[in-house]
Amino acid sequence: MAEQRRSLITKSRDGIGVRCGVALFVAWATLASAKPAAAQPMPQPAPQPAPQAPQIDPAQAELWDVIETTDGNIIKGVVVQQTRTANGVDYKIVLPSGGGTLTIPNDKIKQITKEQNPMRAQPAATAYAQPTSAQPPPGYAAPAQPYGAPAPDQHHADIPPPVAQEGWRLGIQFGPYFPMSDLSDSSTTGIGGRVHVGYEFMFGRFGIKPNLAFELAHFGWDDKNNTGISGGTLYWGVQPGVEAAVHLGMFAPYAGVTFGFDHYGVTGDLSDAIINQEGAKTTSGNGFGFGLLFGMNVVVIPNFSFGAAAEIHPGFTSIDFGNGIKSAGMGHAGILFAASYLF
Repeated sequence: MAEQRRSLITKSRDGIGVRCGVALFVAWATLASAKPAAAQPMPQPAPQPAPQAPQIDPAQAELWDVIETTDGNIIKGVVVQQTRTANGVDYKIVLPSGGGTLTIPNDKIKQITKEQNPMRAQPAATAYAQPTSAQPPPGYAAPAQPYGAPAPDQHHADIPPPVAQEGWRLGIQFGPYFPMSDLSDSSTTGIGGRVHVGYEFMFGRFGIKPNLAFELAHFGWDDKNNTGISGGTLYWGVQPGVEAAVHLGMFAPYAGVTFGFDHYGVTGDLSDAIINQEGAKTTSGNGFGFGLLFGMNVVVIPNFSFGAAAEIHPGFTSIDFGNGIKSAGMGHAGILFAASYLF
């Protein structure tokens, strides 16, 4: 009996071992044939929207930002966003009265300041107030205007810069001369001219030119009695002076004054007749020269100009013939056409 029990125990152990080996083999085969599960992607966070500039009504703001641009425009509103770029900081400004927004690059900004909102500073109208005419609100309120363009209600004249440059001037003037004072009683219209040189100092659009001029003119004799005597009156003078001009692009209106030396003298047979027949001791006279000039030059290129001027040379010089003959006051005026070389 004991042998039979040992035999049964041995068989039982062998059966258990076989079953365990089969189970392990099946499990290994199952794991070996199974495919690995596909890797699941990691969940990604949803993209966040870019921050938007806050919606601000400039009419409700206590203070406005005032941006002065490098080209002279003044833009008013409320800065709502600053964006850093390679060139600095760009400013986004909301314009009043529904003008939209405007982005201004840093290199176009001269300065930014603050001011009180004028729309909030205005008192509310009462029921008894008189209606006022519609006025554009203060600030830059020009919708759909390109950057740098002025608002429609901003009117200004663009005056071009001066064509002329500071430097030396050499000019000539010529034209008809008209006798004045006592000279007009015995003389006809003459012809003459001036040569002048000076240096013009430029102060923006304004020019100041000290100069020196030499003037020469001749007047014919008005032979009312048909004596047949020829002659006339010769004038020459040396005139230091100064001119002031305003340069509006190529146009330069100016005014000038001269002080200097004047000489008037009777010429030809007329001088001999006055001495021989009238007993005059002299037929010429010297005196103080004073003159006024008003004109306009047109500077067509930086080195050349032409123009016209009016000269008034009143009678501060007289000829004292002597021997009891009445002296004669001398003076003249002229219309002068000019051409100048600008160094």
